Amino acid sequence: MQNETLLGTGAALNRSLVAHLHTVAVAGEPAGVTAGYATAVAHFDASATKAQITTIKNDLSAQGYSSQTVADTIGAF
Repeated sequence: MQNETLLGTGAALNRSLVAHLHTVAVAGEPAGVTAGYATAVAHFDASATKAQITTIKNDLSAQGYSSQTVADTIGAF
């Protein structure tokens, strides 16, 4: 069972807001429900080159994940 969410994939939110939204989203879940996550936030060195970022994204893709940087999402909304 998944609760409704305001977030789509690629949402760019600060950690405090994400933590609060998670608390609200799981309120009332039955005991023993397995946690699952549709979105994760990762940080990499701000001085990473485009080639390094591409490598990170390719590594994630090889593991079955999709990824976006903040730069990828600019103009998406």
